[in-house]
Amino acid sequence: MAADSSAPKPTPEHIDRRCPRFPIDIPVGITLVRNGTKVGCSGRASELSERGIASYIFMDLAIGDWLAVEITLPYSHEAVRFDAVIRNRAGFRYGLEFKEMNPRQKQLLVRACSALSVL
Repeated sequence: MAADSSAPKPTPEHIDRRCPRFPIDIPVGITLVRNGTKVGCSGRASELSERGIASYIFMDLAIGDWLAVEITLPYSHEAVRFDAVIRNRAGFRYGLEFKEMNPRQKQLLVRACSALSVL
């Protein structure tokens, strides 16, 4: 049987991923400390993985900045707070890597990603 030529081809960006990403559209709350003052804003998450999240945040942030991310994961009713670091940026789209997760945070992420994987 011939391969389907209309199927999307994996890009190098997707081949090297440690964890698959899943599209989402959920609100995200961001808190960080800037010049000794706690600053908060909101945004929208667009992708989720077991290691991080991609979010649109309309604030000027730098790669390497640490922040707190609060989200209610898909298929959950519980808001969860994660510590994260900005790993990449394209305009106002930020790639955030979750850091130092506790077992409960990890469990909630695995469950959400598992549910998203069957959609």
